[in-house]
Amino acid sequence: MLVFAPRSLQILFMRGFKTVLLFCVALAAISFEANAQSSNLAYTVANLREDVRLLDEQIRSLQLQLEEMQRENDRLRRQVSDYESQADDQLAKLATESQLNQSLGQAIKQLEGRDDRMKEEVIMEVTKMLEKFTSRMSAALPKRSTKPEEEVVFTDNFPGQGLNYVVMPGDTLSGIAAKFKSTTTWIRNANRIVSPRHLQVGQEIFVPVAQEQ
Repeated sequence: MLVFAPRSLQILFMRGFKTVLLFCVALAAISFEANAQSSNLAYTVANLREDVRLLDEQIRSLQLQLEEMQRENDRLRRQVSDYESQADDQLAKLATESQLNQSLGQAIKQLEGRDDRMKEEVIMEVTKMLEKFTSRMSAALPKRSTKPEEEVVFTDNFPGQGLNYVVMPGDTLSGIAAKFKSTTTWIRNANRIVSPRHLQVGQEIFVPVAQEQ
């Protein structure tokens, strides 16, 4: 009795590959959108989303072709199985039992070879699409400036009275200054903050406040 490998391996492979691909693409798209700082970059992100949609349609088309090939393979496998079940009746028409085994072996090899070629073609096609998409994403990434930050000179020109404040999510230097009627310059000088980007949630800072007259 002949034993075939599970017929759903190719489909599971494609679905798993597609899921990983779409997940990576979604993360890349989210990252682009989060870092979009100009209308040109937003336009590029929109184009990349359209590329993702087209890529998804192409993968769906390849999956349908794969499933169609799988159904054709299943039909051929059933024919081989029927041929094997009727082998006893056909032995009289064959010279020897070895000829029957040889015919079955050739049919199985043809099926296996076809499955391998089908998988290789699908993988090559998806790889080409991934390389093209990756190239377009790399070209669309904004160029980060490598210019070092200018040296900041701090002074003691700020009120000595004030209060301690713990930075909360969403806080900015300007927002804190406005909340307590202070200034960003006072806060930066008092806490030696080089850049507003260095402000961290949970950080305790001193907020100088001018004495009311």
